[in-house]
Amino acid sequence: MNAALPLAILFDMDGVLFHTAPLHAEAYAQVLAEAGLSMPDYAETLTGRRTEEVMRGLLLAADRPASEQAVRALVRAKQERALAALIAAPPLAPQVGFVLERLALRRRLGLVSSASRDSVAVFLASSGCGGLFEVVLTGDDVSRGKPSPDPYQLALLRLGVEAGAAVVVEDAPSGILAARAAGIPVIGITSGGLDRERLLACGAVRVIDSLTELVDLYG
Repeated sequence: MNAALPLAILFDMDGVLFHTAPLHAEAYAQVLAEAGLSMPDYAETLTGRRTEEVMRGLLLAADRPASEQAVRALVRAKQERALAALIAAPPLAPQVGFVLERLALRRRLGLVSSASRDSVAVFLASSGCGGLFEVVLTGDDVSRGKPSPDPYQLALLRLGVEAGAAVVVEDAPSGILAARAAGIPVIGITSGGLDRERLLACGAVRVIDSLTELVDLYG
């Protein structure tokens, strides 16, 4: 990572700002079991990716037809269950509001999530942090999700910031790969379920265990 402090910090949402891993894993497990599909390891394989791409890949891996209708049905079922759970009890990361407010005093903030627009809206409303982000991107805003660099490249474009002047906070291999492909250094965070060694192996240049560490680094 460059010695100079970044102008912008781009955050993934699930596993970073919103501790949704158990909730999403349960929604996936229920829907996949009903569809007769095997459930992969959530933290390693599914987290950070768009649900549409996950479901299409699982159908193809099982030698099942992956028509748009079939994919949409699985996506809808998973998103409905996850969204209901999010609304019932929004799983905000500890001190997320404090951290984002402190960082926004000195850095430009962006939210770059693979989640649906509805899920992102729940986070923004429940956290009260919507006004702190200059850019908010969801999985519905790009044609290719993480690990493609498209989401992070679009965020840089909308912010008008070069890749070397930004840093990304991610918890998942797909997100780390996406950011690195866009040329942005990545801070990994263990709150999504992966340990320090795995995050570093994916390409993170630093690993933290909680959001509050970012205040010491960049606040």
